[in-house]
Amino acid sequence: MLQVTQRPALLTARTFVAYSHALDIVFFQDLEDENLVFACRGPSACDGLFMANLEETEPEWETPIPDSPRWDDFHQQIFRAYRVQMLDPTDLPPSLQTVPPIPVGPFPSAKSYLAPDSPIPAATYPHAAARLAENSLTIYVLLHEDLYETKFGDGQFHYLRSVHLSEDKARAAIEKLTGEGSGCHLRTATIRLDDGVFAFPRFEVKLIDRHKAADVLAALDELLDPSAALSANVSETFIPFGIRVGR
Repeated sequence: MLQVTQRPALLTARTFVAYSHALDIVFFQDLEDENLVFACRGPSACDGLFMANLEETEPEWETPIPDSPRWDDFHQQIFRAYRVQMLDPTDLPPSLQTVPPIPVGPFPSAKSYLAPDSPIPAATYPHAAARLAENSLTIYVLLHEDLYETKFGDGQFHYLRSVHLSEDKARAAIEKLTGEGSGCHLRTATIRLDDGVFAFPRFEVKLIDRHKAADVLAALDELLDPSAALSANVSETFIPFGIRVGR
């Protein structure tokens, strides 16, 4: 049974969270797309996040896979950016009056969404493959957070900025970025070759990270390219997809 109480007329961020925690199920409507609605079970949707599209003839609740980037995008939209408004469940069509049971796992890990879609052959990144010919390699992955986006935009997300062969060089790169409206976050990744393809026995991620393993490999390959090292007289070079590679 839905537990519904009278909604406050004005919701600040603090009252928004407090009010949503007081209900068994809370309903929201997207501020930019009025046809997108959400149902959240438990405090901060800890027991289930559901969404539906009112444009469909008979809309039904859909469950974004927990801990997937899609789930995180919606969760941050609701509980971090507050880009929704409270919705009275009686305003919903009959097919949405009942919220489905809590999803049952297990679900894929956050890491699995950043893994390669298919095995990456060693020939794809020859410089990285040459370095990994005999031993695995642990690298330091620097992630960039746009603090303006975190505070005023869609939420907190960490994007690939650069890769480094030592923690000291990674820390030095972080020092340079301080004060530029950037948040910096350091992750590690261990890479090796298994039967001619790249493998990642360790690839450190958090839910809000968005650095794909394939992009990390491309950045590493550029970093290890001897011709690029000879021609560059600066501490950083740029590679085609815009990721900055620290030497």
